[in-house]
Amino acid sequence: MGLTVLITVAFSGIYLSYAIQTRTEEFRARAELLAWTFADRAAFDIARGNDQDLEFLAGTLVLGNVLYAQVIHEGQVLAEVSRMAEPLASATAPADVWQIEHKQSPTQAYWDIRRSLPDVDGYVRLGLALEPLENAIRSQLVLVVGISIAFIALAGFVTIYWARRFFPSPALSAPVSATPTPSSSVSIPAPAGSSMIQLGELTIDDASKRVHMRGQRVELSPKEFELLRLLASEPGRVYSNEEILSHVWTGSHLATAQDVKQYIYFLRQKLEANPKEPQLILTVRGFGYKLQV
Repeated sequence: MGLTVLITVAFSGIYLSYAIQTRTEEFRARAELLAWTFADRAAFDIARGNDQDLEFLAGTLVLGNVLYAQVIHEGQVLAEVSRMAEPLASATAPADVWQIEHKQSPTQAYWDIRRSLPDVDGYVRLGLALEPLENAIRSQLVLVVGISIAFIALAGFVTIYWARRFFPSPALSAPVSATPTPSSSVSIPAPAGSSMIQLGELTIDDASKRVHMRGQRVELSPKEFELLRLLASEPGRVYSNEEILSHVWTGSHLATAQDVKQYIYFLRQKLEANPKEPQLILTVRGFGYKLQV
């Protein structure tokens, strides 16, 4: 099991590293293509003296995760559109054709991208928010962690199953002692051969078919008595509707879960201090009923 965990963690780390690198390279490639397209179009407008179109060009780019766009020609800012809360800091002309600088604003991380204008003295500048890249990496992390946990859990279940099958616990294979274990429960087991059941304030005399609650005699119908006797035979155990029907309505094919529910209601009315908030006969939603002592 330990080896399985180590292998899973190792492969998860390798895959996650590869996934992060792949997502980053894809994001960088898209950023480079965007900057190249911007620079090429800006150089075209500058070469033909269409400086008035540069502001429109920059404005069409500042959408989605593009935070700002600038066109700088011969040291002068010809166009600038920005969604940044703070003014754009000045940037030197790039020495190379392509430069990326990682920056952090008060609200988010972003790339400051600069690309030289082809055949023109100047460059374009873009601010690209890294939120899409961070979200993609986060999704990969959640996916890898989820799959790893599921695989480790499955391996654990398989290991436990085969371990119990081939190496059974001595405690499980040993015969169960008939001597009841001392307990601090309010339940008082009856002596061998006795028909009396004492569960806290509830007393059931199976021989005389009498029931006492808090020292007072409680009159029960035969079906009510059989239902109570069944629940009291194993306090704390949850009995399903099918189990109750097979024990209490023996041989009857017409009884339904609604009959069980009705007789549970009758017992609560007679035994509970507050039938609306039962403390003795409890409903385990989706499973059945049990006697709580």
